[in-house]
Amino acid sequence: LAGGRSFFLGKYKLLDLLGKGGMGAVFKAQQPGMNRTVALKVMAPELLDDQESVKRFLREMQAVAALDHPHIVAAIDADCIEGKTYFLVMEFVDGTY
Repeated sequence: LAGGRSFFLGKYKLLDLLGKGGMGAVFKAQQPGMNRTVALKVMAPELLDDQESVKRFLREMQAVAALDHPHIVAAIDADCIEGKTYFLVMEFVDGTY
């Protein structure tokens, strides 16, 4: 993401990599139209061939969407692009990372 180039995932403009883990990566992103900063969790592409991992990511997306509490980060959106890139969009909470 360095070098001043713009990268997009669907309609979301990726700003910075916040972290990586076994299931994928989390990016700081900009939601167009709303001019809102969000956290965007992307499933690792190498897990797409593992149906259990895909099911697990989809369950996580549904579980996060079902939660509604002031102390829990809210889900804003979720999508899959061309059957290859699953992602979950959540509210961004600025802090130490």
